[in-house]
Amino acid sequence: MAILAAVIFVIWLIVQIVRFLSENPWVIYTILGLGALVLAGWIGWTFYRYKQYKETAFYQETQTPFRALKKPGVQFECDVYNSLRETFPNAKLLSNVLIPRKGSVNEFYRN
Repeated sequence: MAILAAVIFVIWLIVQIVRFLSENPWVIYTILGLGALVLAGWIGWTFYRYKQYKETAFYQETQTPFRALKKPGVQFECDVYNSLRETFPNAKLLSNVLIPRKGSVNEFYRN
């Protein structure tokens, strides 16, 4: 019985929403407009971040693609690399280096 009451309530609620939207079409236009603004803002912010990333020392040294920053550890590596480059501008920084374990073949230290 409770399930039937819940189904009836959901149907009634949908009917009320459809009735409200059909009587007030400005609500739909407002929602669509806000969605377009949010989408445009997100695209603009992504392009801004992409441009800023292309100017970093990490990108210029490693040529790591922007989309790789979503992988775990790559954003951290980028931040650390850029911080070290700012702190020690004359130092030689190595990236993407594997350090072999002493006395082993094809075994490397992992962090």
